[in-house]
Amino acid sequence: MTGLGSYSDGTSRDITASASWSSSASNIATVSSTGVVTAVNPGIATISVSASGLTFVANINVTAPGPPVIAASVSPTPNAGGWNDSPVTVTFACTPGSAPITNCPAPQVVSSEGMNQLVTGTATDSSGNSASTTVTLSIDETPPALTVTSPTDGQTISTSTVSAMGSVSDGLSQVSGLTCNGTAVTFSGSSFSCNISLQPGVNLIAIRATDTAGNVALVKMHVTYPVYPVPASITITPTNVNLAVGQRQQFTATDDQGRPRPDATWSLPRRTTLATITTGSTPVLTANAVGQVTLIATVQGKMAQTAVNIVTTMASGSSNWTVPPLPGLAAGNTAFGHFVPASPSNNGAGLYSVEGGSNGNGETYALRALTSDGQQLWQRPLSTASVGPDLYGGILVGWTPSSGMADFDGQTGSPIWSSNFAGSIVALRTDGNAVGLGWDAQQLQQPPPHPPISVFVVNGATGQTTQIPMPERYISATTSTGNCGSIGIQNIASDAFISNTVTTDADGNAYLEYVARNTNATVVNQTAPDLRCVETAFSETVKDRLVLMTIFANGNTSTTQLASRIYTQVGAGGAQSSWGGSSLSPGSATPDGQGGVLATWSELFVDTMDMVIALWDRSIP
Repeated sequence: MTGLGSYSDGTSRDITASASWSSSASNIATVSSTGVVTAVNPGIATISVSASGLTFVANINVTAPGPPVIAASVSPTPNAGGWNDSPVTVTFACTPGSAPITNCPAPQVVSSEGMNQLVTGTATDSSGNSASTTVTLSIDETPPALTVTSPTDGQTISTSTVSAMGSVSDGLSQVSGLTCNGTAVTFSGSSFSCNISLQPGVNLIAIRATDTAGNVALVKMHVTYPVYPVPASITITPTNVNLAVGQRQQFTATDDQGRPRPDATWSLPRRTTLATITTGSTPVLTANAVGQVTLIATVQGKMAQTAVNIVTTMASGSSNWTVPPLPGLAAGNTAFGHFVPASPSNNGAGLYSVEGGSNGNGETYALRALTSDGQQLWQRPLSTASVGPDLYGGILVGWTPSSGMADFDGQTGSPIWSSNFAGSIVALRTDGNAVGLGWDAQQLQQPPPHPPISVFVVNGATGQTTQIPMPERYISATTSTGNCGSIGIQNIASDAFISNTVTTDADGNAYLEYVARNTNATVVNQTAPDLRCVETAFSETVKDRLVLMTIFANGNTSTTQLASRIYTQVGAGGAQSSWGGSSLSPGSATPDGQGGVLATWSELFVDTMDMVIALWDRSIP
């Protein structure tokens, strides 16, 4: 303890050594001649200091030696069923009791599968006291075992409904749900059966099983129901075909619903020697001689035709064929439409055409699947122009306010799965999984406030979704003083400033940048003569930290700080303010192909509004 004397001349000085010190209960606490207090036993003692006839007292509360306190947290947190579907990191936080902490356990990563696994951590202090805590983890990373015995892939079905049958089981967290083409199915034991209505032509059958941990198994197949209604009209794709002598082109007739019609009959003008056409559901035209020939398709009394130009040789850069956009819509690289190449697959699309337009009530979109030689496979309405290929020949369609990202089948255009991920454009990893930034689509339907933004990893084959919380947020603290207005401290947390893109490398690792910002502001409010509450002073210090986040292919994450900056504002706002320092904005993190990452960001000098672009390469020491 320190004794401080104050004198009538306004001065003060340290009198610790010259003062007289005493304790009211030396069995509880003693005090030395220099003011050092030593705790002896639990209780309360009064320490007195006297000098020049004046005495000051202070009570000392001596407590019994206390053990440390330890708490554990897990990441990611378990789902509503108490299960995790990925490795879990257990982190311990230790608080000292009456003595300093000498040992606080390091984080533990638990990847072993099992139910009710116990993870214990023990904290120890310098007095030998200890405290322990235990968390219980249930981890299941294995999807259910799903088998479909009927029907078989490629089967032709003669009725408008088909029963899908099979078995499903899960040895750990147990099966929690089963759907057939998105419809929930009640099953008994391990066997299931569901009736599926078929549309004319090729149909997708997708059976999806989910366990309590959230793991998903999916089996898909295609069957054909070869009964077609009378069309209102038909169209031939492709059109405006140009062929060199000896080349071949396959054609498809589609009806007013956009369905291919294998029941079409094909013909050329009588006695023509310019070309020949095969019969059957997949007609192939062969160019024999130079000239123009008219190809005719007929479906149940409806007819369509297209001209085929045959030349000696195709000039470089000339068009092979065209597919006009749907009525009222625009295709190609326009304000509304664009093309998306498909991943190679059997019997699937080679190209997707997003077509759009304005109908007076907003924008409207359609999605069409074409083969690589211009034949239409299907068409369907679309709620967004945000699409991208999956690795299986299908196409990923971005989220809408009412649902998350979905995957459409490349052969039929039917939905294979939909996820709860709603967010930005995703990056596709080499394993087919998509990584993006966003929110849970169902939570967005709830009243604000909405949850913080997270990283989502969506399994491209099944739609199983893993949510990874962002490690940091934007924290703003404002202290208000004065004699009017809101007096006190206000803390606000919001999402960090995040780069618009997520990138991936050849190893399946994903990268993104974010700026974690901490703002501390002080506001002084005073009552003006006219009784208004006026801000008379304002100061703000903003600290920016630019961070590179890596999401590894195995689900682990890491962060690397790339830069930090501070900027300040002093004044009363408006023209009276002065600024200094600089702020940071995230750019993009691009794999350099050599195991490193090229990270870019921008720095804005707030006093001059000058901006610079910075580059960092993780592969360079």
